[in-house]
Amino acid sequence: MGWELTEVRWAATRDLKIDPWVTWNKTFKLPRWFWQRIWEYPFVFSKVNVNESVLDIGGTYPFILFANLPNARSVDSRDLNSVGHYLHDNLWPAEKLIISDARKILIPDKSYDNVISISALEEMPEPEKVLNEMMRIASKKIILTCDVGGYGMQEQDFINLFANWHIKPFRSRKSLISVNPILLKFGQRPIWKNRAIRVVGIVFDYR
Repeated sequence: MGWELTEVRWAATRDLKIDPWVTWNKTFKLPRWFWQRIWEYPFVFSKVNVNESVLDIGGTYPFILFANLPNARSVDSRDLNSVGHYLHDNLWPAEKLIISDARKILIPDKSYDNVISISALEEMPEPEKVLNEMMRIASKKIILTCDVGGYGMQEQDFINLFANWHIKPFRSRKSLISVNPILLKFGQRPIWKNRAIRVVGIVFDYR
């Protein structure tokens, strides 16, 4: 038994023309600076069994997290109820938020069926330790997304983090980027400074 890499998917423009992306984004309207999330949220939530236990690493916005996974809990190093952000402040029930360094979480081994993380690893110190914690805590599945390049995780750091699974950065003319006109259909404004970012979704299963 051990963790097996079962999917690596780099966000592509064509994804936004098919399910689950189309249906999900019709249901959930996101703020106009969420261009990565219109891809990341459908990718992650479509792969989680809502009836299983879920731990979120990195404080996914509660208006989205609990609408999709009402029984989830989230780990963040900050008290998200008082960070000065209108999508976090006073929106977290005490039992839903675990305030902890994600590199060392005081949760027993294999205590959650699924562990998810949405664009959080690239913002954390020592992401390899965070990934190890995810693998320690999950018993069935890990689903994560990451921004690579530009203002996201540097490509060599990404290669190093996933060296055991030989995941490499990927670029294509079909990649979803922050200045693609298709984003306008989803209420997103093109963001020039983020044009170098590529978004990836990764799934591990315990087998």
